[in-house]
Amino acid sequence: MSLSQVSTRPLLKRMFLALCLLLIGSIHSYAQTESTIILVRHAEKMDDSRDPELSKIGEQRAHMLYEMLVDMNVNQVYSTSYKRTQSTAKPLADSLSLQVQSYDPRDLEGFAAELKQKEGVILVVGHSNTTPMLTSLLSGQKLEKLDESDYDNLFIVSFSGGSPRLFHLHYPSFEQ
Repeated sequence: MSLSQVSTRPLLKRMFLALCLLLIGSIHSYAQTESTIILVRHAEKMDDSRDPELSKIGEQRAHMLYEMLVDMNVNQVYSTSYKRTQSTAKPLADSLSLQVQSYDPRDLEGFAAELKQKEGVILVVGHSNTTPMLTSLLSGQKLEKLDESDYDNLFIVSFSGGSPRLFHLHYPSFEQ
């Protein structure tokens, strides 16, 4: 097989993954932050029912999230109690022998206050409306609600000396 026959998409995904790992690691390690909170919306869902499972694409995204964060010293994982959020968080939590802790998406102000008191690297999996709102509460920066078709946003709020810094990344899309 010649080089021109090899798809560049897997290579680009691996390169992006490596860059994300470097960024997340440097934010937490080198900035000597008290906490780094990584917020994502759940991965792609099977359908629009009240509590759907992840689709095959969603399972791939959850696995990519695991690959991106497995070596980042995540010490706490939070999710709402829905199947799609729990399933997005589960690969990482299982690999780190962590429990996925549930939070109430109706009390984001209380949850943000709780998160600000924690230390370490924390993953929070939410929804198209709760993830930007929680990120705003943590960072002090206004974010808009995500579109129902947006699944590739990754927000990182890093606290150093009590001051939040917000990083907004997009991780690769998957072919439908």
